[in-house]
Parts: sequence; structure tokens; C-alpha cells
Amino acid sequence: MVPAEAERADDKLVRKVVNQKNQTAKTKKPMKPATGAVSAPVSRRGDIEVTEEKEHEQTKKKEELARKVEELRSEEEAAMSKEQNLLEEKANVKEALERKQGTAEKANFSVSAATFS
Repeated sequence: MVPAEAERADDKLVRKVVNQKNQTAKTKKPMKPATGAVSAPVSRRGDIEVTEEKEHEQTKKKEELARKVEELRSEEEAAMSKEQNLLEEKANVKEALERKQGTAEKANFSVSAATFS
């Protein structure tokens, strides 16, 4: 069995701890909620500067987009030009072969005509 004096001492310690927790909870003051406008400029001039920065960023984005569009257009144009050149080259080769065959046929016709004469 635990002596009565020991129980009393433990009760006093427990009461002290509980009282301390209650006191700290009571002494804390409620915190003010943080506002989202902490970094927002206060003056009208600051509003103008923020607006100008946003416009400048938008302008930069538009210029970058326009540059990319122009670059893609020029690449597409170069690819189309290259394809057109290949088609023209194929057509020229085909025409040259047809002329060569026509010349060969004429030569053969001339030889065969000379043989029959």
C-alpha cells in the first residue's frame, strides 16, 4: 500500500501541472488572422508600378510568342521550298530521260529505215 502522504504529494504535483496548463491556455491572446495584402503596395504609385510590370511581362510574352510563330513559319516555308525543289528536280530528270529515249528511238528508226532502203 502507498502511504497517504505520498498520495497527497502526487495529487499536489498533478494539480500544479493542470493549473499551469490552464494558466498558459488562459494567458494566450487570440492571434489576428494574416491578410493576403501584406506585399501589396500602399500608395497609388505602387499600383501603377505593379500594373506597368504586368503590362511589360505581357508584352514580353507576346513578343516571344510572335517570335516563335515567325520561326515556325519560316521553318515551314523552308521545308515547302525544299520539297518543291525536289519535285522540280524529279520532273527535270524525267523530262531528260524522255528526251533521251526519244532520241534513241529516232536513231533506231533512222537505222532501220536505212536498212530497208
